[in-house]
Amino acid sequence: HRHFVSAWADMQSDAIESQKLTWEATADQLGDSLADWQAKLDHTLGRIAEGIPQVAVAATRQAAEQMDATLAELHERSVATHRELSGVASLLRQRAAATEELVGRCEALAAGVGVQMAEQNAAWADVLEKTNALTELQSSLDSQFDRARVSEQLDQTIHQLTAAVHMLTARPRQAA
Repeated sequence: HRHFVSAWADMQSDAIESQKLTWEATADQLGDSLADWQAKLDHTLGRIAEGIPQVAVAATRQAAEQMDATLAELHERSVATHRELSGVASLLRQRAAATEELVGRCEALAAGVGVQMAEQNAAWADVLEKTNALTELQSSLDSQFDRARVSEQLDQTIHQLTAAVHMLTARPRQAA
């Protein structure tokens, strides 16, 4: 049993020593790999750092060109918009002048209509006055017509009486 424990302890000790050597070798390899990776990273970062100013200059140039193009387009649009707005303003001024002229003509027509209405009202008043005069004249004519009819009837009655008197006076003469 002691022999087994001693052998087991030796095996364990050998395994630990072997593991320790493997780990040290692996650590050395990892250290070397890490140093290689660090060197490559430093080299890559150096190249990137060298290229950053060139990229920055190129990006700045490109941004400036885009900004110039945008500003030129905005300028063209603002000039076109200004032209369009000037045209609209001119058209509005023309329309306003035409509207003012139309309003002036409407006011003149309204004044003329007012004068014509006043004249028409005066004419209607005259027509009403003449209608009243005609009504009075008709009334007077009706009255005279009634008198003339009565006078005519009276004349007829007198003629009839005269005829009757002649007939009556003529009968006794025929009888005698």
